[in-house]
Amino acid sequence: MIKAVIFDIDGTLVKGNSWIAITEAMGASVDDHRQFYRDMLDGDGDDYEDSKHKLLDMWARTEKDNKEFFTSLYDDIPLADGAKEIIGCLEERKIVPCLITGSTDLFAEIVARKLGIDCYFANATLVWDKDGKLVDFEYFKNQAVKKLEQFEKFCDERDLRPEECIAVGDSVNDISLFETMRGIALKSPDSEELEKTAWKTVNSLSELKTIL
Repeated sequence: MIKAVIFDIDGTLVKGNSWIAITEAMGASVDDHRQFYRDMLDGDGDDYEDSKHKLLDMWARTEKDNKEFFTSLYDDIPLADGAKEIIGCLEERKIVPCLITGSTDLFAEIVARKLGIDCYFANATLVWDKDGKLVDFEYFKNQAVKKLEQFEKFCDERDLRPEECIAVGDSVNDISLFETMRGIALKSPDSEELEKTAWKTVNSLSELKTIL
C-alpha cells in the first residue's frame, strides 16, 4: 500500500531549473553559473567556497540579489503540467506528498504553498541580512546523500517504511531515493541515468494517476 510520494521539484513539479532561472532573470551569465557549479562539484572544500562566492558576486553585480526579487521570480516559475492535478489525486487517496529538492528553502516553501503541501525539505538555505540582501547560501554538495537523509527523517516523523513510499524525479540526484524505494522517472533531458534504477518511467505527471 502506497502511503507517501516523494517529489523532486526542479524539472518534476515545475518547469525548468530554479537556479538557472534566477541567473537568467538577473541578466547574468548562465554559462558562468554552470561553470561555477561544475568547479564546485569537481573540487574540494576550498573550491566549493570559491565557486559559491563567485556566484554570489556575479549576482550582487546585478543589484537584484535580494529577497523581494527572489520571491517574485520564484512565484512566477510555472508549475509543470499536471502538478496540481496529481497532488489533488493524492489527497483524495489519503496519500501524503512530500517535497525533497536540491533547490533553495525559499523556492521549496513557495512551491509547497502553491500545491498545498505541508512537508518539504530543501538542500540549499539562503541567508539574508536585515535588509533582505542575499549574503550567503548553504548548499549540500552531495545532493543524493542529503536527499536520502531527508527521506529517512520524513519516514521517522511519519512512522513510514520505504516500501510504503514512492519517489518521483527526473535526474541523477534522485538515484539514492530510487535505490531505497520504488522510483518513477519523469522523462527529461537529464533522466537517462535515473531511468536505469527506476521502477517505472513516465512522460508526464498525469500518467502517475494510473500507477499510484
